[in-house]
Amino acid sequence: MPLCLFQANADRPAPEIVTDVFCHFGLQLRRFSENMSAWKRILLQSLGIGIGIGIGLALSLAGYHWYSSRPVPSKPWNSEAITAAFVFADTAGHDNHLRFLYILENHTDRDYRVNSVDLLLSAVVREKGSLSGVGDVKFLNDRIFLPAKEHVQVAIEMPEYGFSGARYVNDPPDERQKYRETVKKYVANSLPRLNGFAAFDETNRYRINFPNGWRSDAQE
Repeated sequence: MPLCLFQANADRPAPEIVTDVFCHFGLQLRRFSENMSAWKRILLQSLGIGIGIGIGLALSLAGYHWYSSRPVPSKPWNSEAITAAFVFADTAGHDNHLRFLYILENHTDRDYRVNSVDLLLSAVVREKGSLSGVGDVKFLNDRIFLPAKEHVQVAIEMPEYGFSGARYVNDPPDERQKYRETVKKYVANSLPRLNGFAAFDETNRYRINFPNGWRSDAQE
């Protein structure tokens, strides 16, 4: 192959000049082809890296979607944050229905505020501590505010369950106490399955247990 010594010299014969032109053109074309091959390799490598990154991102997004949409176990009910202690049982209203007074204690470091309608209140029966009678019991208080580490009184009513005994009206303290003891005996004997109450705060996952305070000392 002739050397490509392209020189624009008018003294050179025309065939040599033509040969050099074609030779120079061939070299440029070869270099261009080599450069194109290098760019193709770079392009293919970049494309492979991009596809790999895309697949990785797709798998990551799919995994995140699966993880975020999977069923999450509910937080356990906390029955120690707010506790209740039985005070007495008596009656309320013109129909003389049953009422139970308790003292709540807040064991947390936060004030506790809740509307009573936002609490799911139920009776608790003796069979395995089962819940029963949702809707048959209600709080007398419309709203409960319990500061941190403090106590407050709340009343639970059973509007559908009346006491057949005589009502007290402005009785002396000792007579009122006797009346409440009579009501306790009535509850123990007439509602033997009743073993207290339970209220559930779904927002805070609190369970407030209202213990039975009439059965052990109210039986005759």
